[in-house]
Amino acid sequence: MVLKNALARVNFALRNGTLRSIVEQDIHRNITFAATLRHLDTKFGELLRKRTPIIASTKVKCLGEESLNRPVVSEFRERVKERFRPHPSSRIIILLPCSARKPYSMSRSHIMFRNAIRKAGSSIFSMLSELIVTSPLSLVPRELENIHPARFYDIPVAGSWSEKEIEITSNLLSNVLSRYQEDSIIINHLHGSGYEDIIERVREKSSVEVIDTSYKAPPTSHQSLQELSEALVNTKERFSLNQTEKVISNTKKIQAIADFQYGPETGKRIFHGKIKLKGRYPRSPQIFRDDKHIATMHASTGYLSLFPAYTEEISKISLNKLDFGADYVSGSNIYAPGCLKADTHILPEDEIFVLYENDVIATARALVSGEDMNKMTSGKVAEIKKKKR
Repeated sequence: MVLKNALARVNFALRNGTLRSIVEQDIHRNITFAATLRHLDTKFGELLRKRTPIIASTKVKCLGEESLNRPVVSEFRERVKERFRPHPSSRIIILLPCSARKPYSMSRSHIMFRNAIRKAGSSIFSMLSELIVTSPLSLVPRELENIHPARFYDIPVAGSWSEKEIEITSNLLSNVLSRYQEDSIIINHLHGSGYEDIIERVREKSSVEVIDTSYKAPPTSHQSLQELSEALVNTKERFSLNQTEKVISNTKKIQAIADFQYGPETGKRIFHGKIKLKGRYPRSPQIFRDDKHIATMHASTGYLSLFPAYTEEISKISLNKLDFGADYVSGSNIYAPGCLKADTHILPEDEIFVLYENDVIATARALVSGEDMNKMTSGKVAEIKKKKR
C-alpha cells in the first residue's frame, strides 16, 4: 500500500509537472535523497535543462539552495543572460527587491514603488528600466515578470542569502548591466546584508554610477520612498528628451518577451510601429500592429503565439526553427522522418517555426527538445498550431 501510494504520488506529479517540487521536498527528510539529487544536478544538469519546458503554468515551489540548480530556474537565468536586451531608451536602472505576491507589480510594496516613481513625472517611464533582484531566479526584468517561471515561483523568505546565491546573482546582474549604455545610472533601492553584498560585487565590476536610496531604512519606509522620488527627479534632469526615445511600456514588454522566447533582437524586428493590446486577464490579450492582428499573449503562461504570416520577419534570426522536408504539412502532427534539422535551443512546449527552403509553412508546439529531434528516426516531434495559408 505504501509503494502504491508513492507511485500514485509520482504519477500525479509527472502529469502536473511538479515532480521536481516533491523531490526537493523529500530531500529534506532523507540524506540519501539529498545526495542523489546533488549528484543528478552536477552530472546531468545540462541534459535536464535542455529537456525541461519553460513554457508552463505550474507552480514552482522552491524550498532551499538546491532550487538554484532546478532546470527551469537555470534556463530562465541563462535566457536572461543571453537574450534580454534593454531598450535603447533605458538610461535609469532601478534595482528593486522581490515580493511574495506575483506578479510583483500587483504586490503592495511594488505599488508603493510605482507611486514613488510617478512623483518624478510621467516622462520618467520612457527612460526607466526596473530589475527585480531575487532568488533563485537571481534577476527578473520588469518586462518578464508575467511569464513562467517568474510569475509562478515561491520561496520561503528568511532574509539571508547564501554565498552561492550572492555569487550567481551578482554575476548575472553585472552581465545584464553591461548591456546598458555607458552613461546610464543605477538607483539601488535594495536593503539588507545579502543585497549589500551583491551590490558591492557589482560596484567592483562596473564603472556605472550607483545611487543608494534605501541604505538607512527598509525600501517601503517613507524615508526610502522619498529618497527614491528625489533621486529620480535629480537623475532625470541629466538626460534631455532628445536623448531618450519615448516608447510605450506595453511595447517594451512584448519585445522583451519575444526576445526571451524566440531569440535576441526578434522583438523589435516584429513588434514595431503602433502596437496595441486588446483584452484583459483572465482572457488572453490579442496583439495588433498597425491595426493588424499578429499575435496572442497567453494569460495562462505569459508567452506569445505568432501568426505564421508574420513569422517570416524573424525566422532567419530566431532560435526555434525546424527545417522540414516538404512544402506542406499534412495532418496535425510532425514526425521525425520529415525533419531535416532543428535548432538545439528548442525545448519541449516551445512554439517553433516549421520551414521549407527558408519559408515558414506553419507554427507548431514542440513535444521534444531540438537535440532529440535531430536524433530521432521515428515518432512524433511536434503538433501543428497554425498553417500558413
